[in-house]
Amino acid sequence: MSLRKSLLVCGCFPVLVLMPFLLAETGDAIAVEISPGRIQVAAPECLTFLFNRMTPVPVGIKNRTGKDAELEISTRSDVLGLVPFRGKVSAGGNGEGEQLVLIPLMAGEWDADLILTSGDRTRSWTQRFCVLPPARLHARVHDSGRVAAARVRVTGADGREYTPDGHDAGEFRTEGLFELLVPAGAATVSVRSVDGDGPARETRVDLPVNRTIFIELPLP
Repeated sequence: MSLRKSLLVCGCFPVLVLMPFLLAETGDAIAVEISPGRIQVAAPECLTFLFNRMTPVPVGIKNRTGKDAELEISTRSDVLGLVPFRGKVSAGGNGEGEQLVLIPLMAGEWDADLILTSGDRTRSWTQRFCVLPPARLHARVHDSGRVAAARVRVTGADGREYTPDGHDAGEFRTEGLFELLVPAGAATVSVRSVDGDGPARETRVDLPVNRTIFIELPLP
């Protein structure tokens, strides 16, 4: 099922929430460079998020004009029933920008308008948001039947790596039991000994939308 179809099937309103909270999974970046006589913007075709998960979006504003800059984002109320949202990030005369922290409360796709203002100059563009439908993974790592500590790497169907809340991106340590939110679809879970020696064992698991799946992960 496509993201757009997922949005229509759910039949409820999506919303993006701006929060000053950075303990979350890193998403795509928006890069803005402002210099005298030029405003340059680089952004992915579609900013990708996981449903209902706080995601910081780095907004790299390289401002070399000596004047304050401000980036405003506003969703459109007429796009697939999206609840209107407005938020801003800013950078001083020589600032490096801030981060937007978004919480997508709906799987699907929609557009937002972004307006960058620096002094008397503006630059506007439309940004597409792609929010992946979720699944929840519960896992137990064991060695000869007993719960065991391990190092784990979880790769979602979108090719990104996911971790439980409170862990940095990439490989994480577990004492044997963990759970996390990942995109629905085919995920790969790699497990290796806690000391990092020896090969890892990979397990592939199919995760249905809005379902919780429990898996057993034997150490190699």
